[in-house]
Amino acid sequence: MSAVRIALKDIRQRLRDRSFYLWGIVAPLSLAAIFSLLFGGLASGTMSFSYAVADEDGGVTARAFVEQVLMPLDEQGVFSIDEVDSAAEAQARAGDAEVNAAFVIPSGFSAAVAANQATSIEVVANVDSPIAGQVGRAVAGQFVNEINSVGISWPPTSA
Repeated sequence: MSAVRIALKDIRQRLRDRSFYLWGIVAPLSLAAIFSLLFGGLASGTMSFSYAVADEDGGVTARAFVEQVLMPLDEQGVFSIDEVDSAAEAQARAGDAEVNAAFVIPSGFSAAVAANQATSIEVVANVDSPIAGQVGRAVAGQFVNEINSVGISWPPTSA
């Protein structure tokens, strides 16, 4: 019974203190509103990203990334893809916020893969779309990591 009295005394003291209302009610609601503005579309599944892709390589592996990774994601409505002619155009479109980010497949990409050399795909994000940039880096990074890990494990060693 004494624990209940102590708890009630503490609650009364807290309610008399104005900082309780600030830290207990106003601050959490304000943070919730800010996070809702920042990430609201992400949680509801309505956030859509658009990407430009510049294939400066034109090789088999580069086309596989565009046709077997990016285009199916576009067809499923995960994000939209626009193919452009050059890396400069892709970077300009990302910089001008025409797209959220751009994939740039460098020339020599397919040759590096064929020679079992480590390679990468550059992702250029618009400064106002950091989440789109992270999503693009994750997609490109996963593809490149798969290619690099296959290259490391090939040719198979004989026992």
